[in-house]
Amino acid sequence: MRHLCTPSLAIVLSAPALAESEAPPPEAAASSLVISTDRPSFSDGTGIESLFHLNLETGFTYTFTSVDDGNVERVNGPEILARVGLIEDRLELRLITSGYVWTRADTNGGASASTDGWSDLLLGAKLKICDQDGALPRLALGLQTSLGAGSADISTQEVEPTVKGLWSYDLRQLVSDDLAGFTLGGNVNVAWPTTLGERFTQAQVSAYLSFPIVEGTSGFFEWYVLTPAFDGGGPANYVDAGVTHLLTDRVQLDGRVGFGLSDDSDDVFVGVGISFLF
Repeated sequence: MRHLCTPSLAIVLSAPALAESEAPPPEAAASSLVISTDRPSFSDGTGIESLFHLNLETGFTYTFTSVDDGNVERVNGPEILARVGLIEDRLELRLITSGYVWTRADTNGGASASTDGWSDLLLGAKLKICDQDGALPRLALGLQTSLGAGSADISTQEVEPTVKGLWSYDLRQLVSDDLAGFTLGGNVNVAWPTTLGERFTQAQVSAYLSFPIVEGTSGFFEWYVLTPAFDGGGPANYVDAGVTHLLTDRVQLDGRVGFGLSDDSDDVFVGVGISFLF
């Protein structure tokens, strides 16, 4: 979903492991969980949702694009990314949608046209491959596919799979204690979307830096590219930045703004969201 689809940006502060005799009861361990989301960035993080917990990430996005004879505006929401942990620190199941989409195209001559409808539904999973070890980053594999279930005017109504390679470094562990809370990461993806029923191969590459601002609030900077943006098109390059803020350990607000850097990119997008850990 751009989706933004997004890294684990909430900073989770962890204490040293307790000895077995000091382990807290299950209810105490559950109450100490802190939400960590994949929104609001394009990149997915390498974090795995806690076992049998639901992370519900929601939001809205406004996008503006100038075209040769006018402009196109789009609003979509509620964006939903639902993540459920199936194997502790190893595997999560994911359900994704961009929600309802409203699009309006205006020409310089004053004519306008609009479309609206439901975006597609995607099913996916994220599997941790390994933890960070020296120069080896934490690695995860993401798999997802659309179901072709959206509205005819919005969805391609095709099954469109994506394979994602996810990586991240805890910079405190890699570089210095002075970088506590800093994470460097990114995605290397291959997708098979369609344009007018014609399937093509699309590479998706991203890199991000997330960092603490004040207690409970963190930020990120990100670059990503989708190439080609559509069948026969050029690359769509973007940069974006955003913040996340913990209202409680299990409720997070977020906001972001991004800009296109190439001809086949949207010009600008802004979004806000709220996420809950159950």
